[in-house]
Amino acid sequence: MSDDDDDTGVLSGQAAGQLRSFAERAMNLLNDRDTVNADLRELFKESTEAGFSAPILRKAIAEERKDQLALKSERDQIDMYRAAISGKLLDMLDETEAA
Repeated sequence: MSDDDDDTGVLSGQAAGQLRSFAERAMNLLNDRDTVNADLRELFKESTEAGFSAPILRKAIAEERKDQLALKSERDQIDMYRAAISGKLLDMLDETEAA
């Protein structure tokens, strides 16, 4: 606790007011988030009704928001894992060494 509280654990008027202010701001932000989340649900519902795949749209948007260098690195790793899973990793390595 801060210096604004006494030994009984009760907040002083200033500290209590500051705490109420933080709580009010947090509640406002949470309400805003709820509104935005509802808007996003509606948007993805509309995209589905228009014939688009909402999960694919979400993934495309997530990728678009990522740092492009990080995205390229992630895609390269996914390609390597897919190749290993399908048994093509050795073929890819042989091609690289031959080049």
